[in-house]
Amino acid sequence: MESYQNLNYLKYVIIGSSGTGKTTFLLKLTNKTFNPYYSETFDLCYKINTITLDDTIFDIQIPDSDTQNKTIPILASFFKGSHCIFIIYNPSDIASFEKLTEWICFTKHHAPTNTKIVIVENRFEDENIFISKGEIYEIIRSFELQFVSINAKTGDNVRKIFYDSLCCITRKNIAWIDPESTNPLCLESDILKSQDQLCKSFQVEDYDLFFKCIVIGDSFIGKSSIIKHLCDNIFPNEYFPTFESNFYIKKIKINNLTVKLQMYDTSGHERFQTLALPIFKEPDCIIIVYSSCNRKSFDNIINWLENIDKYSSKNCQVILLENEFDMCLRQVQENEGQRLAKKFSIPLFRLNAKNSSQIQSSFTRISEILINSSNYKKPSYIDIIKKSSANNKSKNKKSKNESKPRIIPNIKFHVFLLLGDSGTGKSALSLRFCENIFNQSYIPTISIDSKIINKNIQGYTIKIKIRDTSGREFFTNYISAYCQSSNCIMIIYDTSKRETFTNLRYWIKGVEGVSRNNYFLCLVENENSDKPRQVEIYEGEDFARRYNMIFFRVNVKENEGVNEALEECVLKISRNFNN
Repeated sequence: MESYQNLNYLKYVIIGSSGTGKTTFLLKLTNKTFNPYYSETFDLCYKINTITLDDTIFDIQIPDSDTQNKTIPILASFFKGSHCIFIIYNPSDIASFEKLTEWICFTKHHAPTNTKIVIVENRFEDENIFISKGEIYEIIRSFELQFVSINAKTGDNVRKIFYDSLCCITRKNIAWIDPESTNPLCLESDILKSQDQLCKSFQVEDYDLFFKCIVIGDSFIGKSSIIKHLCDNIFPNEYFPTFESNFYIKKIKINNLTVKLQMYDTSGHERFQTLALPIFKEPDCIIIVYSSCNRKSFDNIINWLENIDKYSSKNCQVILLENEFDMCLRQVQENEGQRLAKKFSIPLFRLNAKNSSQIQSSFTRISEILINSSNYKKPSYIDIIKKSSANNKSKNKKSKNESKPRIIPNIKFHVFLLLGDSGTGKSALSLRFCENIFNQSYIPTISIDSKIINKNIQGYTIKIKIRDTSGREFFTNYISAYCQSSNCIMIIYDTSKRETFTNLRYWIKGVEGVSRNNYFLCLVENENSDKPRQVEIYEGEDFARRYNMIFFRVNVKENEGVNEALEECVLKISRNFNN
């Protein structure tokens, strides 16, 4: 911790969004004047104020800052050696409040560790108050900062805030406002006193559970779009990069509980990524977002997990979100996200920020996870990464010593068994696998329909037998025998038919009596894009995790995800055979 060499000279800094009254605040303190004509500050202007405390004279140098982007680097460098920083917002200006979290993170990152940071609420007369005491107290509690409410025009509490901060710097005990108190710091203005009384009503909590969530990930992947769709139900048509972090609130009803999510939208730009680290302190949830059409954003998940391991608590729940972009070539396959999530034991959700698909349902499920994670302790991601790296090195070393590794074994058939209710698309999937065509006409399967195909996978020609079955009524008596002679069992449901998902338990019960030494289970979601979805994506993923199944999403009609699912299963059969 730094020690102050000369307490007779102090450096204060005043920052905040434009139009919050920083200059008015400074003039009221130094000149005891008020200028009714607003003029924007350019660059940095300095003032000197002299305060006497306990027979000691202190000269305080105070710059009034311009908040344009071009002066931000200058402002950051000026934090060096500062003793106290005032961050000002206007409760009548929602935009200045929304930027408050950004200023806090910016300050915490650049200022010395022992600099006092004070949030200053500058109230404007004759203007409506849009920010409640409850909202500002949440930020104060989250960042463990001090808070004072002033009126720069009338001078209420202006001198007091400087005396109190000076006492704090000189290690004297002072009575800062208690964020938990029901008696906020009184102001001298009668108007402001009445406003304080009105704001007491906001301190009654209108939620049952509160969770702090931080959204991280690379730039240009749609983090802000996801949050704005969730909280404001809007999608920005133009891209505006996030500056450090933004703060949002979302309330979600779950059964009889109201869950309040405090969302922090962070910048993904490399030079701002370290600024997100201070707000990693004790969050309830960290959400990592990647884009399905941005390979780098997926590869960088490992770096984010390492930072989470270093800076967050052991009880912090980590969530993985895949943002699917329309009209964009997929660079990250669905099974890659599933494998990564399984490897690190992280729940994975998929959504689309542009058309808002799965956003509300995903965050409802995330809220349910947070409600039930009171005893959760996350694994050590760094240990998992090191272990995986060591295994990869061992495999690479082994492969160099082998003239030709046999990835695909020389077995007669790879046998696939397709199960599921009637009308889920089993026959259509089999037809896609074997002939790569889609038949619009529905013809129910009678008993068992087998097809044999040759597929070229990784340079090997593989013989695959696909067994397409009828619905459960006919197949009940034969399920055990067919399972024992299969390498992979795919249980299929239709997203537009809720009952096909509900009946999955029947199919699981039918196969669970058969030893899994001979086969592995897959759950296949067949998306019917022509009809409303009755089964959410996370429901299928949760079901697959519960029963240790591999989860695939396909659209048989549009031929999406079909070949990837088949190839992944063939490779797994081969690995099982070699082992």
